[in-house]
Amino acid sequence: MRVVIATEPLEMQRFLADIVEEQPGAVVVGQAENAVRAVTAVDNLDPDVTIIDSNLPYSVGLDQVALSRASGLDVAQGISVRKPGARVVLLTNLDSKAILERTLNPHELAFFLHRDGDIIPFTLQDLGQRGIMHDTPVFASIGTRPRTLPMRTSAQRLKRIGGDAIFLGGLGIIGGLLLTITWLLTPVGVAVTAAGVVSVSFGLMTKLAGKVWPR
Repeated sequence: MRVVIATEPLEMQRFLADIVEEQPGAVVVGQAENAVRAVTAVDNLDPDVTIIDSNLPYSVGLDQVALSRASGLDVAQGISVRKPGARVVLLTNLDSKAILERTLNPHELAFFLHRDGDIIPFTLQDLGQRGIMHDTPVFASIGTRPRTLPMRTSAQRLKRIGGDAIFLGGLGIIGGLLLTITWLLTPVGVAVTAAGVVSVSFGLMTKLAGKVWPR
């Protein structure tokens, strides 16, 4: 799925590109910082989906003077009519403080929200499957939430504990042997070495239990 992104701030272009490329089969083929370049990109690149900032500026001339800060809706509607087979998503909250101050990081999941009475999360693949009119823009926003990490199984936890115990036990054995070199610290070295051996033995048994534990 080919996607064009149209928003002015470079940071927001990167933010949206990260969201798009998190979705299977989606790739950003073009980006534009104003309405004129957005229309040109859509004409030249023929994307499947165009994502437009509702506050996209309209620029004209070589000096790229922004004549308007609210041309995103006009551009979205124009592209919807001009390219009937393409889908256009108009994002309405990219100027909110919460979004402007937020960056997409490994601990966070960002997603598109469709506003049609209820607020419904959707993927770009959903645009072709839901009963949304093709010749009108999809009014949407960006939502974020902490990324849910997969829960470890009991077997995985046992293996993790066993691995830590083996590592710490190995350090204890090495440290204990080094202490036995010094005559005065030999008793301490023997005790530390013995503790290391116990820790390694415990780790090996725990990892073995993790392998045979029901998943």
